[in-house]
Amino acid sequence: MERFDDLKTIKSLLLLGAGAFLLALGTSVTATYAWFELTNAQKVSEIGMSVAEGPKLEIGLKQNLGDNIDYYEAIGDKELTEHYPSYAPGAELSPVSGMKLDSWYNEDTDLASAFPVLYSLSPGIPTPIKASQGYLSFETYFRCEESGYLFLDKEGTFLSPNVETNRETEAYYGLEEGSLDAVTKCIRVSFLGNQGYRILDLYKDGETELAGRLDLNGDGYFDSLDGQEIVYGSYTGDPVYGEKTDEVIDNGEGLPKTAAGVAPFLEEQSKEQGFIPEIEQATSIDSLSLDYNEPNFDPATQFPLAYLEANEPTRVVISLYIEGWDKDASEQVVDGAFNLDLRFVCLNVIKEG
Repeated sequence: MERFDDLKTIKSLLLLGAGAFLLALGTSVTATYAWFELTNAQKVSEIGMSVAEGPKLEIGLKQNLGDNIDYYEAIGDKELTEHYPSYAPGAELSPVSGMKLDSWYNEDTDLASAFPVLYSLSPGIPTPIKASQGYLSFETYFRCEESGYLFLDKEGTFLSPNVETNRETEAYYGLEEGSLDAVTKCIRVSFLGNQGYRILDLYKDGETELAGRLDLNGDGYFDSLDGQEIVYGSYTGDPVYGEKTDEVIDNGEGLPKTAAGVAPFLEEQSKEQGFIPEIEQATSIDSLSLDYNEPNFDPATQFPLAYLEANEPTRVVISLYIEGWDKDASEQVVDGAFNLDLRFVCLNVIKEG
């Protein structure tokens, strides 16, 4: 039977300071690159532009969620509010999860109209419910003068802590210097386009277990309840626990300890007995990006976000969220601020004949 456990502290997990984010989408009139920037509002947002030889690439939003698309050189709160009536500048991110992917993404998914489904981390609810807030999701449209494949540009795409803001916050609360920068490790960016659904994790590549032990209050010990460590997340089967010990268990460098008098979760034995955590399949920046100067790409290792027909708008839904079941998501990074920059490039198709 599927389990979905939580603590009261989860509701405050990873609320990002003032939590206000500014979305900036930009293009250059003669650019091959398009720019998508999200930054903490405590930092002045600047639109980044990159120019290279090649056809014009644009990005736009639908007018009042209708059929007509407005294209901009820069998009901020004003434009987003006009196009998304429900968009509230200054809204906070809260932890959600991309688990249960097959509940909406499968062979029957209509890529031309679907939106990603994320799930709330609600305490005491055995069946996860769809999240309606706590994350950012925007329906964007890319348009290029020539047909080609849309990729991220690796040199212009990065996720970085907002160092100045984080140092100020750490000093104010008496936190260890650098501790809030870990917020970047649990951030996800997803792309839903006509080439499929991609989850970008800029720090890890491959599989992430969406279940396990966490130290939500950041005290250096895995959380426990009624004498047992708590297993969070989405999984099937039942956890297996060891015997309570009189001494603190050191679980190794970089891992929280197990408190004395608590039965530790035995991961390997649990899996042998049928405990199966749900797995997130994320993709690295290396697989979603491309050097614009390369004439082609390897479809076995590089995955375009969309295919663009010349001068035709192509839909891509871009979402930003905190993966709440990532083991790096804890109260240690509450109030952490970060900057996300996504830069796009179109690899043009050379027509033969």
